[in-house]
Amino acid sequence: MLIDADKSDSYFAGGYAHDNGTFAHAAVENDSISITNGTITLVEGWQPPYVFDGPEVVGGTGTGLAQNNNVTVSGNGKIYGGNVSTAGIYGGRSRWDRAVNNRVSITDHGALVQIDKVMGGASGAKGETNSDVSDNYVSFDSDGQSEVRYIYGGEAMEVANHNGVSITNGVLTAENIIGGFSSYWDALRNYVWIGENAELHIDTGTIIGGEGETAHQNQVMIHTGKPISSIGCVDGAAAETRAAYNQVSIQDSKIEKCWYMTGAISNHVTNNNRFSLQGIASVSSLGIAGGFSWAEDSLKAEAKENIVSIDPEASATAVVIGGGAGPNATKNILALDGTVHAYLLGGGGAYNPQNYFSSEHAEANGNVVNLAGAKLVPIKLDDPLLKEYTEDEDYKPYIDWLKKAGDSLYVTGGVLLVGGKAQDNMVNLSGTMDLSQANLYGWITGPEILEDSSKLDELIGEHLDNSVDHSGNTLNVGYTAELSTDEDGNAAITGKAADWHGSKIQGIYNFDKIAFYNVDHSQTALTVTDTVSLPDTVTLDLDHFTPSSSPDDSVIKDDVLIDASGATTVKGLDKLYASGKDKYQQPVTRTYANGGVTVMGKDGLALSADNKLYYGLHSLDNITYNTIDWQTDGTVLTLADSQKFDLANTKVHTENIGFTAKSLERITKAGDYSMTLLDTQGNKTLAAGNLTTKQGKWNISNALEGTGVASLDANGNVIYTMDTVEKPQEPNKPAIKVQAAEETHNVLIANEAGLSILAAGRDRLDSVLTNFNGQEGGVFTFASLGGSKDTYDTGSESKTYTWNGLVGVGNEAATKDGDFSYGLFYEYGKGHYSVDGAGYTGSGDAHYNGGGLMAKYMARNKNYVEGSLHFGNLKNTADSVLHSSDGSAYGYNTSSNYWSGHVGFGHIFDLTDKVESTSLGGTQRAARDLDVYGKYFYTHVGGDSFRAGEANYQLDGMNSSLLRIGARLNNRSGWNNYYYGLAWDHEFDGESNGTVSAAGLSAPIRKADIGGSSLMAEAGWKLESNQENPWEVNLSMQAYAGQHKGLGGNVYMAYHF
Repeated sequence: MLIDADKSDSYFAGGYAHDNGTFAHAAVENDSISITNGTITLVEGWQPPYVFDGPEVVGGTGTGLAQNNNVTVSGNGKIYGGNVSTAGIYGGRSRWDRAVNNRVSITDHGALVQIDKVMGGASGAKGETNSDVSDNYVSFDSDGQSEVRYIYGGEAMEVANHNGVSITNGVLTAENIIGGFSSYWDALRNYVWIGENAELHIDTGTIIGGEGETAHQNQVMIHTGKPISSIGCVDGAAAETRAAYNQVSIQDSKIEKCWYMTGAISNHVTNNNRFSLQGIASVSSLGIAGGFSWAEDSLKAEAKENIVSIDPEASATAVVIGGGAGPNATKNILALDGTVHAYLLGGGGAYNPQNYFSSEHAEANGNVVNLAGAKLVPIKLDDPLLKEYTEDEDYKPYIDWLKKAGDSLYVTGGVLLVGGKAQDNMVNLSGTMDLSQANLYGWITGPEILEDSSKLDELIGEHLDNSVDHSGNTLNVGYTAELSTDEDGNAAITGKAADWHGSKIQGIYNFDKIAFYNVDHSQTALTVTDTVSLPDTVTLDLDHFTPSSSPDDSVIKDDVLIDASGATTVKGLDKLYASGKDKYQQPVTRTYANGGVTVMGKDGLALSADNKLYYGLHSLDNITYNTIDWQTDGTVLTLADSQKFDLANTKVHTENIGFTAKSLERITKAGDYSMTLLDTQGNKTLAAGNLTTKQGKWNISNALEGTGVASLDANGNVIYTMDTVEKPQEPNKPAIKVQAAEETHNVLIANEAGLSILAAGRDRLDSVLTNFNGQEGGVFTFASLGGSKDTYDTGSESKTYTWNGLVGVGNEAATKDGDFSYGLFYEYGKGHYSVDGAGYTGSGDAHYNGGGLMAKYMARNKNYVEGSLHFGNLKNTADSVLHSSDGSAYGYNTSSNYWSGHVGFGHIFDLTDKVESTSLGGTQRAARDLDVYGKYFYTHVGGDSFRAGEANYQLDGMNSSLLRIGARLNNRSGWNNYYYGLAWDHEFDGESNGTVSAAGLSAPIRKADIGGSSLMAEAGWKLESNQENPWEVNLSMQAYAGQHKGLGGNVYMAYHF
């Protein structure tokens, strides 16, 4: 039905179906009414059979299934109920069956309705097979001004499932808004959404996500920029027997003067519901609860695991705010991060539903209040929320009974209306807060918030028994908790440490335990200004507390846990102290000054006569200085409250003291070479004999070291003074006396190890040249591969394990007076080394690659001359050559270019006239001959620099000048040559030098030197090429003794074309 003109009648239906009394369940589907510009006015009159109420506009109605029916009011369309109090608008209705996916939409500019009720879908079925009302929807998105008493997304006799009301635009005046309503069964997953530009007037009315016998997973979401005021209630759900997993979420919206607000309310079980204020939401209500169980007389009613959360920028004004309330209130949470104006804040509250004045059967257990940077302000008696009550003569006397009303607020883990059981409730503090007007309670009873509880006795005519069975109620300082699920699927309260920055607190009452976690050590954790009232059984928990000794601290001081020196009443603080006095007196080791100072002593508790509870170091056994910042005109460590310490047996260790390079940069500029290691603040009980090292070494990054003196000044302070030397060029400006640390010598040994790996490659090249004899003629290719283990006496020691080789191509040509052989080659070698420098060991790897040329001239008289020249790059990777002061390794890399060359002279003496073989080129070989030679090898490796820790290392270039004089005896049998030889090596240079610097200071490193003499012995077998075999093979071994010790082997192969 499409209506675009004014109409007046008693009944409008897009579709209508009935069974004529046969109960055939006639369905109505996909029918609709669309009012675009006209106005419908409903009047009293004729109604078709099976119509529920009075006049109505309905998309589709029937005795059977009602599905996908719609009423749309758009454009300037309007519907008026006239003077008919029961007039209604329905998307779809069923008499005896389901109502599914029906819609009422008021949309576009100017559209409005003014009527008694609007429902997306409704069903009158009860006890039928198909009776659900699901997925029905009412939407207000018009800027018109609508007035409706009742707005239901769906109404059912049995299950109302996933129905909703959405109000996003225009002005709407209503009394009751319910997402889904069930008369006898479950309201499930229904919702109310109020958002965008909606302006809602709902004086004393209700907003409920879902209502039924039971209610699960319903929600109310409010996110509108227009304020809402004077509401009766906002509930995620309302149920007769059970409400669970429902939610109210208010974001960036303002609600004023609401009677009460809950995640859910029920007459029996109210569990796992949530109420949250998000963004800049602001509400005022007499009471707010995550879940509220209003049981008339059932002792089994409960409110468990409900949550109220208020975000940092949100605010709430309420007399009472609680996570959950009921006869049994368990594991409810009140999480406050925002601003709260209130009188009573509780994790969970309990009462006896059969007798409100009895303490029996009321239990508040395991409830939590998280105060995390919240702003807490007592609600004022002239607040608009309370004014009408404070000025009412009937209410005012009772308000006057309240303790400090308007001046204080009360925060409690568990609330008992009269008395009962309170166990394992907690109040958790974290963040930065002003609690100067707050009183913290582990549990609280109704009479305790009265100025004079006897007036209540007078009122009821008997004395109230407000006794409490209590245990485990805890104040956690520097802690927060949340509701989670354990491995068995059960709800559990779990928590963790969180920073707390201290605050004044009006009072601390009724805690069975006070536990401290992460506190700001710069101020008192809790300063109590009025009252401390704790039970005699109270205990202190410091098991997870880290005392004032974070690594960056420079003051040894006590933590003031509780300062009640300004309180008017103090009870139980001595019991709290006594509970931990012995338990927490124990040996400890702490670090200060960024970890540079280690202090060993004993912790302990102290309670002063003026009611201050302290915890910290009470005795000092050892103070050990390691790597610290040099404090020019400063102090490394200060004893606060120093007079409590007896330092007669305290040892001060400076034997391993070191300084950071960055801090020493300042000292070199300031020219002040003494500082205070320990400021005892006038405590003179430390004797000079307690300084274990009068004069000792200090170091920077285990690279530079100097000496200094620790001494006591007249005030008992420990002073450290560096040794200095006079600068010849500036006699009045002393400089720090500094030298390279002994371990730095390892760097130069590692440098020598790289040189020794190159030297092993030099021997490969030398062995190749022995095969250049000019006897073959023509082009040939060759390759040599060898390995060795070498040890060099460097002043300390280096060991290398090396593999290296070369490949090349050569040519042999006859000349007038002899034969000339030459070749081009590529060389590569790698090795692993270990160094041992005066007890400092380390290791690394090095490799080189390069290329060059070699040549040899053999005269007819068997004199010969040879030479080579090659270039390349040497890379050295040291993984544990250097170490920091704590023993951890510094790794570093260097890369240097090298060049090397040699010249050699020799003569081959035939020892027999017998010819044993003839070469490929026709040269006859004697059966025995002796090769006598002298060779000079020169190698240069460039310098490099690197940084390790805070020190810079500069390595100078290295030179090797080696003279080798030796002889080799060849014994031939056929094509086989068995040879052996002996040579003397002398290294004329082989020094490695360098410097280390840091903080503007530098010193030469103790040099490493492989200079000296060694003997080399060799033996081998050679398959010599001949006129029948172009291949040449040479297997050899070398052994070294003296300055250079080692053993190596080599394989050479060549092919002559």
